[in-house]
This record gives sequence, structure tokens and C-alpha cells, in this order.
Amino acid sequence: MKPSTLKPGQKVVVDSGIGAPREMTFVKRHPGRGYQAALNVFQCDAYRGLDGAGDDGRCHMSDSYAARHISKVLSSGSPH
Repeated sequence: MKPSTLKPGQKVVVDSGIGAPREMTFVKRHPGRGYQAALNVFQCDAYRGLDGAGDDGRCHMSDSYAARHISKVLSSGSPH
């Protein structure tokens, strides 16, 4: 799956091969600039609160990691 095709609000399954696959919601993508790789932001309810009360469960993935570990898209995301 190409991370550049994800839309905010889409639910995906991320299977890293360690532990159970996690359902995550795509939040946004920061495109690569110069030598910096593109970065994707996901939110996972299972990760919420792991780093204190203010932790909203967001995690960051490079394009290459996301392309290899997103196993399926569960919903189409927000309509806009």
C-alpha cells in the first residue's frame, strides 16, 4: 500500500510482526523535503495514555515502514 494514497480518518491495520496487529487511524502525512524522508502520523487507541495522561496515542512511521506493514484499509476515511 502506498502511504501517499491514505486520506485523514482512514482506518488501517498495521502488522509489524511483533505482537498482535493494531487498528490505527491515519492522521496526516508530512511530505519529504530534501534529505528528510516523508513521515506519516497515525493514532492508535491501544497506545493512548502509555506516556501519561496527555498522551493521545499518536505514532509516526516512515513511508517505507508504512508501505511494508499496513496490511489492509478498513474504511475510506472522512468525506472531505
